Amino acid sequence: QTVDLRKATCLPGFIDSHTHLTLEFGKGAYLNKFVDTDGDVAYKAARNAKVVLMSGFTTVRDLGGQHLVDVALKKAIERGDVPGPRMLVATNLLSISGGHGDPSAGYREELFHPTEADGVVDGVDSAIRGTRIAIKRGADVIKVTATGGVMSVADHGSGAQFSSSEL
Repeated sequence: QTVDLRKATCLPGFIDSHTHLTLEFGKGAYLNKFVDTDGDVAYKAARNAKVVLMSGFTTVRDLGGQHLVDVALKKAIERGDVPGPRMLVATNLLSISGGHGDPSAGYREELFHPTEADGVVDGVDSAIRGTRIAIKRGADVIKVTATGGVMSVADHGSGAQFSSSEL
């Protein structure tokens, strides 16, 4: 079969190098992280993966997910269980205490006790352990929040947060 594409534009799949398919941004997003189950997060992530794929993105680099749903979603897409783009995942991003990726930043300290398993690392040895945990859990890439972030509750997007030794 021959398809005449002389009057069409044919593009390869796009690559989005910074996604968070398991995260939501917008009204109610902060409350959702307290009420959504891992299953809720997974179904929303599967929906997001399909939307991204249907928008023309055939590969994404997902840089920080919730509850290892990013790893499960990647595997489900690879098995053909759900439609979605090829994924490279970071699992938990690495952050200093109080930094951009610290889940307790901006909240009452007694509510959260993040550890290296959550990606919160302080010092060289801790950064190494946090990296190894991410790799063990299935990370293809390691995301380090070297500065603050625009979506953070307790910091801003300027200024170094890691020492050069930690990096």
